[in-house]
Parts: sequence; structure tokens; C-alpha cells
Amino acid sequence: MMGLCGLDMSTPLHWLELPHLKNSARAGERWLAEVAGLKDFLAGLSGRKPTRKMLLDSLTTFQQARQTFSRLIEARRAGRVPAVWFFLIANSFFLDRIERWTAALDAALPTFQTQAKAAGLVFLAGSPIYFPNFKLLHLLEVAGLTVTGDDLCSSERLLPAQVTMDDPTDFGLLRALAESYHQGCLCPTFGDNGRRLNNIRGAVLGTTIKGVILHVLKGCHPYDLESLTLEEPLKRAGLKFIRLETDYAAEDGRNLLTRLEAFGNNLENL
Repeated sequence: MMGLCGLDMSTPLHWLELPHLKNSARAGERWLAEVAGLKDFLAGLSGRKPTRKMLLDSLTTFQQARQTFSRLIEARRAGRVPAVWFFLIANSFFLDRIERWTAALDAALPTFQTQAKAAGLVFLAGSPIYFPNFKLLHLLEVAGLTVTGDDLCSSERLLPAQVTMDDPTDFGLLRALAESYHQGCLCPTFGDNGRRLNNIRGAVLGTTIKGVILHVLKGCHPYDLESLTLEEPLKRAGLKFIRLETDYAAEDGRNLLTRLEAFGNNLENL
């Protein structure tokens, strides 16, 4: 991949080994060791040893971004932020300094005032969606469906849970940071998906959301397999469910739109 991107093959490369389990003390310790190893790698690469103040300043910066992003999520829950705009804002997080991104988001929030119609409210789950591949988002709008929540790591799960700092030492701050990302990660694996599925069900049950759309990129097997355990409990709770498998090409757009329009008609009959 580095060669295809035109990068020098001698460029320093650091591997992170990600633990598959969330509720495992051993996995937590392994991930802490990985984060510590990444810190040492970055220190050697930059020639700057991270200080406690630098880490505290960074944690504060991300906390401010998280609080501002939470306001955008609340506006979206109220149906005031179209899906395309929400994803565009979330994806731009990867393209700029976090301070500039937070300030721009704070300035944009007052512009989202238009309330969406109560009908056609859906929750989007499954594979991440990244700019410019907004095919599904555009099709949802054409079908008259409004996404008021999702569990995508490229969108609503962009920032992990708040960092809880009980130990003010350098090691304590590093552990708190590692635990925040480890416990806050809800990406599917082949071994530990119970908390993720409960999170999706908890986000839609008892709300005005009428249906769940599971987006599966072809070849993305963990998301594909979770549909087996997600569909039945949602249907028992009276929600509509549809699984859409697609890729980055536009050729299946008409077929997807037909299915989404039929799905939307079923929602109106609830």
C-alpha cells in the first residue's frame, strides 16, 4: 500500500496490534502496552518527548471537540441535520487540525434549524461511510428517509468516550487515554459483539425511529455476520429492518433506491 501511494519504502512504519475483546483485563493491558509503544515511536520520530502538560492540553482539546460534536448529534437526533451534512462534517475531522475543526463546527451549529418530517426516521448501522462515497446517503434522501442516528465509526462514533483521569501521573494519564479508546470502541469482531449490539438496540428502542438500515460493504464480513443477531430482536420490538450490501460503484444505485423506497413505504404503515 505504501508503494502504491508513492511513499518511500524506507519510511518508518509502526504496527499496532488491536485486541479483539473489550471486557478482558488481559486485552486492556495489551492495549495499554500498544499505546505506550506508539508514544515511544512518535517520540523517537519527532525528537520530542511528550510531557504531562502536552498530554493534558491534548486531552482538553479533544474534550472540547467531543462536547461540540455532541451538540451536533443532539441537533441530528432532533432531525435538524441532513445525513449528507452530518457525514461531511464528521469526515472533515480527518482533514484539518482539531482546533480549527471544532471552531468551524461551533460556528456552523446555529445554521441547522429546519426540522425534518416525523415520518421516515431511520437509524444507520454497519460499515463506515467516507467522503466522497456518499452514494447511500444521497439515495436515502431521494427515498425520503431521514437518518437521525447511526453507530458508524466514521460518523457518530467519531470520538470515544470521555477520558476519566483518576491518576494525575504520566502513567495514569496514558492508562486513562488507552482505556477510553479501548472501552469506547464498538467495532464488530468475530469474538465480542454483545455490547455493540446492545448499544444499537438501546439507541433505537423507545425513540421515534421506525427502522434500522444495516449498510454492509462487500467483503466486510464482521458487519455482514452481525446482521444475523441484530435483525430478529429489532423486528420483535416492532421496528423495520433492511440489510443493504453494496460497494463503491454507482451501478447498483437504482436497485438500492427501489429497495429503500419500498422500505420507506413500510415505515409509513407502522
